[in-house]
Amino acid sequence: MSCVPNWALVTVKVSSTKNSASEAKNRVSRCLDYITQNLQKPDVQAENITVTKDISRIGNAYHMEAEVSIIFSEFEKMQDICNLFVEKLDSSVIINPPHFNIHQELLRILDVKFVSVLLEMHGEKLKKYVSLLVSH
Repeated sequence: MSCVPNWALVTVKVSSTKNSASEAKNRVSRCLDYITQNLQKPDVQAENITVTKDISRIGNAYHMEAEVSIIFSEFEKMQDICNLFVEKLDSSVIINPPHFNIHQELLRILDVKFVSVLLEMHGEKLKKYVSLLVSH
């Protein structure tokens, strides 16, 4: 008995280190705009996209970093998008491999099926074992 993943999380990290905060922010913003525009084309729902941003100082420079987390339920669409980002964006953008998951409801259904199969296969043995435990 098995259950295949039905959604995946992909994170895309964008960073830039520049002499001014506005330069670093502008560079990261341009990449984020490109990423979000290309996520809208294959109809990735806005509720499945999370963007976080952080700026910090490193010596006399400013380091801007952003992370885009995207939840995909269509794996072919995910693969196409990731391939596009690898081809079109520079090395300041890191696309992490997808993290595949299974919705909790599907896991509960699988658990119930497993217990049902177990009872079908070993029900009589379990009844005998329980009656032995009860009689002692």
